[in-house]
Amino acid sequence: MARGLGVLLHITSLPGKQGIGCFSAEARKFVDFMQKAGLKYWQVLPFCPTSADWGNSPYAPLSVFAGNPLFIDLLEFLDPAEIKKYKLDTEDAQVDFELVICNKAKALRDIYKSGFDKAEFENFKKLHWWAEPFAEWMSKKFGDEKDFHLFTQMIFFRQWSALKKYANERGIFIIGDMPFYVPFDFFDVQTNPDVFLTKDGRQQGVGGAPPDSFNPAGQNWGTTLYDFKKQKNNNYKWWCDRVASSCNLFDISRIDHFRAFDYFYKISSEDADPREGEWEKGPGFEIFNAIKTAVPGARLVLEDLGGEGAESVQRLRKKVGSPGMRVLQFAFDYAANYHLPENFEEDCVAYPGTHDNNTFVGFLNEAKPSVRQRVDEYFQSRNLGAEEITGLALERLAQSRARLVVVAIQDFLLQDEKFRMNRPGIGTGQWGYRMPADCLTDKLAARIRKLARDSGRMQD
Repeated sequence: MARGLGVLLHITSLPGKQGIGCFSAEARKFVDFMQKAGLKYWQVLPFCPTSADWGNSPYAPLSVFAGNPLFIDLLEFLDPAEIKKYKLDTEDAQVDFELVICNKAKALRDIYKSGFDKAEFENFKKLHWWAEPFAEWMSKKFGDEKDFHLFTQMIFFRQWSALKKYANERGIFIIGDMPFYVPFDFFDVQTNPDVFLTKDGRQQGVGGAPPDSFNPAGQNWGTTLYDFKKQKNNNYKWWCDRVASSCNLFDISRIDHFRAFDYFYKISSEDADPREGEWEKGPGFEIFNAIKTAVPGARLVLEDLGGEGAESVQRLRKKVGSPGMRVLQFAFDYAANYHLPENFEEDCVAYPGTHDNNTFVGFLNEAKPSVRQRVDEYFQSRNLGAEEITGLALERLAQSRARLVVVAIQDFLLQDEKFRMNRPGIGTGQWGYRMPADCLTDKLAARIRKLARDSGRMQD
């Protein structure tokens, strides 16, 4: 990765009059704005289809290989008046997932029934080995014809390919995201049980996290654990296929929860107290050795954030040889501090905060007095407001040695805690943030461009 400045914005957060952000003209306008602002990298969240039962989280995918049909731009097929008929002509500040899921499915069914290119359809099936099994599983679980689910995947991949090409032609690289765990009832576990820790159709423990400063009671995610010992027998083929699939979608892929490749936290069941879990050894470097052989040239970013066992995780990350992550918000809540900009290695991607954190303004507004004191001491900002301190934080990050700095759009916009994307541990009401339609101004582009230019991160 070349030294640069990027922005974190999920597709669903784009503005537009289809109820949810999608691969529409607004996505291309955002790429144009990035180019004007001197930004090189656009980071998105996982593209996997989501489920209302799991709070519409992109980190609880129906399948890690499939795409989310909610991203499809209906204006390829319908005019604005027809979209209004499906009650999708909204541009609310939050996605109404219940409305969008129901009504977009109706629109896509009608589009499917109107006919499509059969040659393109057959070619799509040949290119994507997982597509037919996934469509068959979707048909059994949710209804509709198998070919309808194949059709929506075909349109998703065609539209994304066109949008990515548009971005790449303008010097913008896409950073995708690979969720680590998957829910038990969904496609990947149900059709590849040998990949996971299951027995007689039941999970043998679930994923989660022990208590920490953000979640004193720990977290029980209820997600299915991997049987890495069994995967070793076929050289981790499923994971190699995952990485290959992600590399086909994106220029760079971030692997979520990288620490679990070193040690993962096992909780006995979905109902168990997460404080009673235990650490178990992961596959370590061996799995990445297999990935490098199967997917040569894969460009990865590894979520190697702090917590218990951080030093061991860092050793594994350095052995793998891919950049890790640094998060400025963590610099003021931990004793040991590789999250401070002056301590960054060059080989890292630095953030004010990620999709799981508060906005930086919100972080300052809600910080404990002791944390706010450390912030003020660091930035010499005792008499400054949250927006001014956020500006200082972005400058400090941009001037750091980190090869890449990625800033959530909310932090560029100086939005407060009401605009955060996710609150970990809260299962509903998350992931709905949408960027204001009129926010991509020339003034904002000039401010970001100055930040990129002054820090040597300007797009060539």
